[in-house]
This record gives sequence, structure tokens and C-alpha cells, in this order.
Amino acid sequence: MSWTALAVILLCLVLLVRRASKGPALTPESLEWPIRGLLRQGYNGGYLIIDVTRSKKFLRLDKYIRAPGDYGIELAFPKAEWSFAYYHRLLDFCTSRGIGYRISASVPGDPMEYLFIDFGNDHVRANAIVREVLLIVLDVPQNHPVYFKLENATPEDRLIDS
Repeated sequence: MSWTALAVILLCLVLLVRRASKGPALTPESLEWPIRGLLRQGYNGGYLIIDVTRSKKFLRLDKYIRAPGDYGIELAFPKAEWSFAYYHRLLDFCTSRGIGYRISASVPGDPMEYLFIDFGNDHVRANAIVREVLLIVLDVPQNHPVYFKLENATPEDRLIDS
């Protein structure tokens, strides 16, 4: 086997492993089941990353459990260098649609400011708003592939609410 063929095979393997590590590919239209998965299967502090391919854009949803039966998910959008313009578009989006939000650090002492939208345990509302944020605020085309990664969750389809 030549060195060129070996290099091509190695490159293909690296690309395949990199692609597989991103998680399944979806579109902004098809995110309901991973959002529902976070709400049902995520532990307290579990999160879902929705990564827009070929860009620096992403969304993060976090799960919280305050007490047994008192659980939900919220969008945490950073006011970072890459997202500065989108951050202000998200503020305008929330204001124009009457969507409640709060602005704070993700943890006390964190200098990064975040805009949080709390969906409670309404995954249908979360899906609708996340879809619109991707399409309208972040300008992601309707059929553009996005990847999701669910962390700190059980693979079993069962409700974790305490």
C-alpha cells in the first residue's frame, strides 16, 4: 500500500470519527425529540447543545430540578464575542413576542452575561421558540443541518423529575 493511499484512509477515518462525535444531524424543523429527551431524561444540570454546522453558532438548553416534580428547561444564550449581534436580536425577538426572559451570569462570579428563557416543563413551547430562534435570530436556513448533543442524561426513556 502506498503512503498516499494510507494517508487518504487515515484522513477518512479522522473525518468519520469527528463527524460521529457531533451526534445525530437534524434540521431546525426536527428538534422536538431531543428537547423532549432533555426534559424527560436529563438529570439536574443536564444540557442539550444544538450546534449549527459550518458556523460558530450554537444554542444551549439546561435542565433544572428544584424539588420533586418541580423541573424544567431553559435556554441559556451567552453575550459573547461571536454572539453579540445575535444577543441583541434575541432581546428584540423576546420583547416583540412577549417572551419572558432574565439576564444574569450563569453562575455567581461568572463575568459572562447570559439571556435565559425558562420554558418550565413545556417541551412543545421550548421547541417552537428554539426553532424560531434558530431560523429568525440566528439566520439558520430551514433545512440546514444542526447537530445535537445531550449530556448528563439517562439513555432510558423515563421521566427524571427529582
